[in-house]
Amino acid sequence: MKSVCITTLVFLVFLVHSNCGLLASTTTLLFAGDVMGNKPQVNAAFDPVTQQYDYKPCFQYMKPIIEDATIAIANLEVTLPGEPPYTGFPRFRTPDALVDGLKFAGFDVLVTANNHSNDSGHQGVSHTIDAIKQRNLLQTGTFASQADRDLYCPLVFWVNDFKLALLNYTFHTNGLST
Repeated sequence: MKSVCITTLVFLVFLVHSNCGLLASTTTLLFAGDVMGNKPQVNAAFDPVTQQYDYKPCFQYMKPIIEDATIAIANLEVTLPGEPPYTGFPRFRTPDALVDGLKFAGFDVLVTANNHSNDSGHQGVSHTIDAIKQRNLLQTGTFASQADRDLYCPLVFWVNDFKLALLNYTFHTNGLST
């Protein structure tokens, strides 16, 4: 397996502090942008011996930083169609193993509304959501149905003593509809 993985993450770390009388809690939020899956990245994650994809080495050096945050959120700018062909630009179709790598790195939430959300059509949108949730990560931005959107938007969750609401939108999907 190739030991080189190119992963572009932009980290913005915010410290939220609340001190309201009896309540004193600190929460660190980490936001990472644009987890991509260009073809060289997909190829580098493939292990010809096991015939499996493994993205964990791509995140090994960032893992201590990501894990240090109370909650880590990343923009997943690919679709997970669940089967080959896996492709890069202009339509990103990436193996589910990428989510395993993101979970290994310490991410807790993946946002999925972006210009590549529909790169694998409706099946890709649905499978991406399922793959994320099967790995016990939170997800928002795309929804399998209007009923799911009505139920889960915004994504609301508690971190320590803080109730957070997360919204994720995109203004276009490169002309692709679902």
